[in-house]
Amino acid sequence: MLQLVIRAIDSPKDYLNFTGVCKSWRISRGIMFNPRCNFPPINPLPKKYPFPMLLQPHGQESEVFYFYSIFQMKVHMVHVPELSNKWIPGSWIGWLATIDINDGNLIHFLNPITKAHITLPPLSTCPKSINLAKRRCPLDVEKIVVVSSSEVDTQPNHVIVVLITDVGKLHFCRLGDDRWKKVYPSISNIQDVIEFKGLLHAVDVRGTLFVIETGTCTKMSPVAVHRGRWPDRQYLVESAGDLLLISRFQEVEDDKDARTLFFKLYRLVESQITYYKPYYCDEDRQVHYPEDPIFKIWEEIKSLDDQMLFVGRNRTLCLDSKLYHGYKGNCIYFADESPADAWRATDGST
Repeated sequence: MLQLVIRAIDSPKDYLNFTGVCKSWRISRGIMFNPRCNFPPINPLPKKYPFPMLLQPHGQESEVFYFYSIFQMKVHMVHVPELSNKWIPGSWIGWLATIDINDGNLIHFLNPITKAHITLPPLSTCPKSINLAKRRCPLDVEKIVVVSSSEVDTQPNHVIVVLITDVGKLHFCRLGDDRWKKVYPSISNIQDVIEFKGLLHAVDVRGTLFVIETGTCTKMSPVAVHRGRWPDRQYLVESAGDLLLISRFQEVEDDKDARTLFFKLYRLVESQITYYKPYYCDEDRQVHYPEDPIFKIWEEIKSLDDQMLFVGRNRTLCLDSKLYHGYKGNCIYFADESPADAWRATDGST
């Protein structure tokens, strides 16, 4: 009966209230969310819509964390000792990707509400891209992106985890794998990855869009070029059936602070001109040309209509403002990013 109750919960607030009913309910939580039990551990809190949150530690050495609900405009204090001394380079429908700062070889997914966790392959299994002897933990890992054919399709073989290193190279694994594999060609400066219309897409700092072969993730081909100014950060997001490129321009005031100046938005469209632009493989400096002509470009757009974007170091969200009272469409909500505090922010969906 308790499993049926938990399956009906659709918000972190209700789940926390569930654990506070009585001692036996609180104890039962640990049993039902044990990955070795039959209860599905991947997404124990299904939702109709995602709920962006911001994560903030209570103090420098605290095990208590603030989860700020953007839509509720409320702060939830949660005791999560598992997040102490952890770098958070990504998140996925309520799960946080964590890397141990003291032992940067260990990577997990942690659900901060249910405390369930999933072990990912250690960084030492990455081929050649990360030098553990000279690592700058935790900044060797720039971003971890989870790509699934559906947010409710959480079968291990269908979930692809993409690791972006600090030089922008891609590695991937599937849940249950024991090692990371390299995506070839080993292009540098990749900044974001997304699944769009059943295919994996990656974008580099120049705005070149690549499609990654989904089955083995060992073939990456350019499919679109960008003719605008190079930004400081690039993000990909799906909006109303279109693939959008978000270019973020920043001003670095010192080594710790980066202030966002403005954004530019682009939509992927068919081009009237065919391109054969080369790209490079860093390992052997060999010049590669696309097997097929590039026939798509990024077209700048000026309006999002009723859509709103939530942009951050982790997963970028596009939501319909009509579904959320008090929020405006045609807006970009963001937090400034800097190396000193980037680990504290997550899109959450927690």
